[in-house]
Amino acid sequence: RPLSSWLTDFSFRLNQLEEWQNNPIDIPKVTWLSGLYNPQSFLTAICQVTAQKNQWELDKLVTWTDVTKKLSTEEVEGNSRD
Repeated sequence: RPLSSWLTDFSFRLNQLEEWQNNPIDIPKVTWLSGLYNPQSFLTAICQVTAQKNQWELDKLVTWTDVTKKLSTEEVEGNSRD
């Protein structure tokens, strides 16, 4: 893999983390999962936050992922469902 594409991906990863850092309490509207270093821990954290917020049992939650052909965050209408 060429260094230039690696640097581009790294820049996208960094931008995603910096945007999230500005408002860490809110779950991002769109998340580039393959851009995270450990996507499984992110998904687990989302489940834990949702379970605590709604007083649900953690072991009964499931993660639902919609794969779309949208290429920018502007194309996404609203935040994810809890």
